[in-house]
Amino acid sequence: MLAQHLSVGLIIGLFVLFQIGFSCLFNNALTYGLQQLPAPLIGDGNALFNTLQQYSGSLGTAIMAVLITLGTQLIPHASSITQTTLGTQIALWFSLIIVIGVIVLALTTKPGLTGTDVKQNSNSTNH
Repeated sequence: MLAQHLSVGLIIGLFVLFQIGFSCLFNNALTYGLQQLPAPLIGDGNALFNTLQQYSGSLGTAIMAVLITLGTQLIPHASSITQTTLGTQIALWFSLIIVIGVIVLALTTKPGLTGTDVKQNSNSTNH
């Protein structure tokens, strides 16, 4: 397995790469999401995005901790290293399932009309 060959430097490098990708994705998602709101609600939308990010981070951390702890419950007589490894594998498989679900939803969801698109469409039909 790859995990047996990871060095501290490689873990740091992969995490930095992950954070760069996350930053690019989140900022674009935030901007696109806020564009769908009327101007007076943009501040509220920004606050909602930030609040949901904090809650989802807390919830994700709690779920991962529970799944890692599950490894101790499934093989109680094994060493703590084996238990933690099993729990981590369960947590990572769970994460992979969530990622695949999100990708499927993203590929099957059709974008709707924004308020600006509706106004433009109604103006073009009137002329």
